[in-house]
Amino acid sequence: MDFVFLVNQNCPVEIQQSVAQLEQGITEDQETEVFFPFSGQPLDRPCVSAMARYLASNVGPDASDGYKSQFYDTARTFAALSPNRQDTDFTIVRAELAEAFDRLIGDAGSDSLLLNSGLVGCLLAFQLDRRDAILTQANYRMPMDTLWQTLLFNEYALIFGDDEAEERLAAALSGATAPELRSIFTRMSTEVRRADPRLPAAAMERLVRPYVADSRATHEVDGDGPPVSDYARELLDLL
Repeated sequence: MDFVFLVNQNCPVEIQQSVAQLEQGITEDQETEVFFPFSGQPLDRPCVSAMARYLASNVGPDASDGYKSQFYDTARTFAALSPNRQDTDFTIVRAELAEAFDRLIGDAGSDSLLLNSGLVGCLLAFQLDRRDAILTQANYRMPMDTLWQTLLFNEYALIFGDDEAEERLAAALSGATAPELRSIFTRMSTEVRRADPRLPAAAMERLVRPYVADSRATHEVDGDGPPVSDYARELLDLL
């Protein structure tokens, strides 16, 4: 498949020019400028599909963080623009992207949360269970380097049926600071409002319910601000 031809058929001229530059070869320092048209304007589904396939055909473990991030963002955008998961186009693109995600599975073990979340976000968006492969890169069944990695990987595991992941998530929340809980519960509330929650409602309620009486202040600097309980209750009211 000539993905450059596909892009030229379906995308505006600014995107075509960016792809032409990518084909000629660019340095990492040039990526922000070259990729700007991708994020600088809304693109329709045929163009996003073409761009996702083009980037998937070229991305690999040695690609720059910027290139990988652009690929992950474009792939998630395609998923968001694809309400009908049964149509032929989605099936074809999903298979091509899955091959790219498998090549990039090493990003699960990266120190970069941006790459961790890019990979896992795409696997969730396309409902791809790669728990065994991820475990070879990041042992999320053990305490991880950061709270955010622990949450990311165990939420993913829970969605695909790892019941013990809920216990690990509960343990991670119990060790979180008040500002961290504010951030976590705010993110969960935003996902629920978008009708795109990462976790099942029942699991979310079990995890959040213990914090409805948590009176710790959530402002990190001055020790003031709304208590954790306010954010917990707000989230539970949305479920």
